[in-house]
Amino acid sequence: ARIEVSTSEAKALRHWIPAHLHLGADDVTCRIAVLEGGAIQPGESGLVQLVLDEAIGALRGDRLILRDQSARRTIAGGVVIDPFSPKRGRAKPERLAHLGAMALPDADQALAALLGHHAAGVDLRQFTTAWNLTDAEIAGLYAGAEFKLLKSAASVWGLATDHWQTLTSAILGVVDAAHAETPNLLGPSEDDIARALPLRYDRDVLRAALQALLSATELARQGPIFHRPDHKAQPDDADLALWLRVEPLLVAGGRRPPRVRELAETLAIELAALESFLGRAALFGWIYKIAANRYYPPAAARELAGLVEELAAQSDDATISATQYKDLSGIGRNVSINVLEFFNKIGFTQRLGDKHRIIQPLEDIFG
Repeated sequence: ARIEVSTSEAKALRHWIPAHLHLGADDVTCRIAVLEGGAIQPGESGLVQLVLDEAIGALRGDRLILRDQSARRTIAGGVVIDPFSPKRGRAKPERLAHLGAMALPDADQALAALLGHHAAGVDLRQFTTAWNLTDAEIAGLYAGAEFKLLKSAASVWGLATDHWQTLTSAILGVVDAAHAETPNLLGPSEDDIARALPLRYDRDVLRAALQALLSATELARQGPIFHRPDHKAQPDDADLALWLRVEPLLVAGGRRPPRVRELAETLAIELAALESFLGRAALFGWIYKIAANRYYPPAAARELAGLVEELAAQSDDATISATQYKDLSGIGRNVSINVLEFFNKIGFTQRLGDKHRIIQPLEDIFG
């Protein structure tokens, strides 16, 4: 918020003093974090973050009053700038620039400024909620702005066009670097790409960029792994020979392939050696690591993903539970949980409490 300290105050309002916040019908205790200079003199204004002792409802532009800890005198008044305050970094330059944009007089100006400032994108659901915009106002805002609009089942994000191009170029750079450094492997996973990017992006933003590169055939995908279309994994002869022994056992297991220890016993191979090989095989794109002790061939994983689609199509809210999935798949409770967690991790589904919903088409993940 931006507040103005009352001229009747004898002393400056200093950082982290306790107070009472009055906003609408709410009266809650809080701490006042002064964002610039450490104090605000009587009669002067400044930016603060109000750290409340309990949650309230607030929107940009709401008027507020601050009274002292005993609630006997008014010490300041002000206006809400951004109800979605971060817990950390409240006084960093980038945060102050964000507040400067949010303080602009209309939503169009504010959004344009935020898009230019935030290279990792703007959470448009938060933005439109903070500004209390109607559906018609939101549609007008999106229609009048020139930026990349990214909508998913879970979020709505906006990126300035140049920031979007920077992101897609950076992703390709990460994949190219992985091919150069480890040409024997198929490529990096989504997690690998996220860690290697210079900025931290929301996963929905990253997945939208990856999908755009897949659609443009700049990238190809095999389950959790991304690679250039002309790049192939280059395993050595020993790994190829062992794969010829391992693959039939995994395929024969159908929806419930044998655990790693069971494979080691059947093949008479040391457990550590087999675990090392299976880790490489997953990076070759031959298998998917569902859990620490279980790997699936791509065809089996795709079949299990098809069961998620089947259940979701039968559901009134397009969600499924682990119990429903266990009953339909017949693979047992623990393995069902492992499989659903894998689907969440690679962006096929998203967990909502104790249920899961599909957020990307099966074909986009598994081909």
